[in-house]
Amino acid sequence: DGDTYSPAGSLIIFPVHGTLNAGANELQDGDLARVVELPIEPGRQAWIDFGFDAPQKVSGLSYAMAGDNWARPMNRRAAPPLGELQASDDGTSYRLVAVLPGFDSSRATAAQHTIALPEPVTARYFRVAFANPPQNANYRTALMPATAPEATQHRIVELNLRSGATLHRFEEKAGFGTVLDYDAIPTPAASATGAVPRAEVIDVTAQMARDGTLDWTPPPGRWVVQRFGYSLIGTTNHPASPEATGLEVDKLSREHVRSYVDQYLDQYVRATGGLMGAKGLQYMIIDSWEAGVSNWTERMREEFGRRNGYDLVAFLPALTGRVVGDPATSDRFLWDFRKTIGDLAAENHHGYIAELLKERGMGLYAEALERERPTLGDGMAFKRHADVPMGAFWTRRAPNEPMPNYGIDLRESASVAHVYGQNLVAAESLTANMETYGWIDSPRTLKPVADEMMALGVNRFVIHTSVHQPLVDEKPGLTLGIHGQHFTRNETWAEQAGAWVSYLARSSHLLQQGRFVADIAYFNGEEAPITALFSDREATPPEIPPGHAFDFVNVDALTSRLRVENGKLVTDSGGRYSVLYLGGSSARMTLAVMRRIQALVTAGATVVGSKPVASPSLRDDPREFRALADELWGPLVGPGVRGVGRGRIFSGFTVREVLTALQVEPDLDFDDQYGNLDLMHVHRQLADGDLYFVT
Repeated sequence: DGDTYSPAGSLIIFPVHGTLNAGANELQDGDLARVVELPIEPGRQAWIDFGFDAPQKVSGLSYAMAGDNWARPMNRRAAPPLGELQASDDGTSYRLVAVLPGFDSSRATAAQHTIALPEPVTARYFRVAFANPPQNANYRTALMPATAPEATQHRIVELNLRSGATLHRFEEKAGFGTVLDYDAIPTPAASATGAVPRAEVIDVTAQMARDGTLDWTPPPGRWVVQRFGYSLIGTTNHPASPEATGLEVDKLSREHVRSYVDQYLDQYVRATGGLMGAKGLQYMIIDSWEAGVSNWTERMREEFGRRNGYDLVAFLPALTGRVVGDPATSDRFLWDFRKTIGDLAAENHHGYIAELLKERGMGLYAEALERERPTLGDGMAFKRHADVPMGAFWTRRAPNEPMPNYGIDLRESASVAHVYGQNLVAAESLTANMETYGWIDSPRTLKPVADEMMALGVNRFVIHTSVHQPLVDEKPGLTLGIHGQHFTRNETWAEQAGAWVSYLARSSHLLQQGRFVADIAYFNGEEAPITALFSDREATPPEIPPGHAFDFVNVDALTSRLRVENGKLVTDSGGRYSVLYLGGSSARMTLAVMRRIQALVTAGATVVGSKPVASPSLRDDPREFRALADELWGPLVGPGVRGVGRGRIFSGFTVREVLTALQVEPDLDFDDQYGNLDLMHVHRQLADGDLYFVT
């Protein structure tokens, strides 16, 4: 009725193991320092001290800052440290305990950080000392107004010294944000002390009344009661006009996605008189992911259990930073949790939208992550549902200006098309904004960028922004704010653009013919999307030798699209690869993926890569994992070749060395007499010959 609410989610309890030292200032998990503002003064450091009557054991720290103390680096540099956690026995002489990672808007997106100390530290005094100047002072860019004020205060929202077994960076691991590399933030083994035993977590949801009161008699001992629910966080779509702005849909839910799509497209049905599909509006486009991250949906418990084979309720304390079982077990559960979120987003958002569009006779263009890791999930898994997979590429402001990640995004889109059998690879093209001084570009400055895009696999340009321009008397007319290439009839060289458009159209037409030729299938692993793995790369992983083309393959492509014919890895769409390279995050690998590699190499494939060390998933039995790894790689610890069935596994060799051993020559070679020539190419095999695009 809008006034009374029934409780959502679960209520669980678990015992407290271990005690805290007594004292007037006894430290309790969950204690908050008061919200404070510390002045920023040149040459003077600011800090907050915790003092106790008796020594206290501290195992971790949770901290959060106000939004204006965050760094927003437009160049995607990692934020500098926020400061330090220090300890003292006398309140005068302090020693370093830990460096506190900083906050930024792209590489570590949770609003709170929790660090677990390598070893618990016991002291009477603890200090959080803040960096001076604060981190945001070093991140001013051309996109920030010159009048934007510098921060004058450290605004601390939360400081929470933790005494129990603490999960390192649990906020990002539990999907309240993301980091580029989860393998780089394991929980220390020392965090096992005081962990919550999995078997002693009790679900008492049934004993909670509708008003939230708990009618339950606990067993002897000390127990912690935790109540879990879920909530909207207020994320809205952007940029959009006010009347078109509202809450983002729950992208993990088929029911909510269907409601959204039906209501959205029905507006177009009414507006067009039903001109949808083949004789009307034909496609929808999903733009790059700018909606942040969500980590729950109504059917999360059921979906998690179905996909992972165990119930997540016993592990809910891990979503609050408590270790359940032991650090490795909790981290592996949280890997399964993130994997479930990413799979749900790919299937129930991109995948289900594609299904709903087909019901209406329409198709889908789809971008995905574009840069780094704006949400959980795999970019190839999102894009594979599209009729036309799509990336994005901005206009370079100067020749050779670094633009990491955008080329990788195009490579990913092209790989989806090549592996899944689409002949079209689209791209949001030639985007510019205030920092690139829109309206100054022409074909002279745009052609090198377009050529590079085609060499990365693009064969359909979706120029940003080339919308219908209804305004004749108002110049330059409608734009998408500061964003766009503003390629409309009001561009100053619009009447001279015929040759430019013909060049793009003719080149794109040719690059849509035949099939892509590549030597290497690059498996990027299961932990991180391609755009996160290569966040600092322009377009090509460092392991790929010059002159050889490659396609990325993700878990789905590896398990459902690749087979072996005459020693080659082949796809139904005609792709043929000489080697499968285990790159990216392949040091950890699930049993399902390793079994697929076993099947491929047994059938005759050549695999290049080192022996994986463990499975990241709690689903997998470590003993079974070690047995299969030993069966495939044997005792190889350095360079070596092991025959498995009709195939071979090369361990400790570069891709170039293996291709040379297989007598696979580079597809493009050239004599660079000046030592500074960099050629890119695309090779497509036609029914009656070969086509090369070289730039």
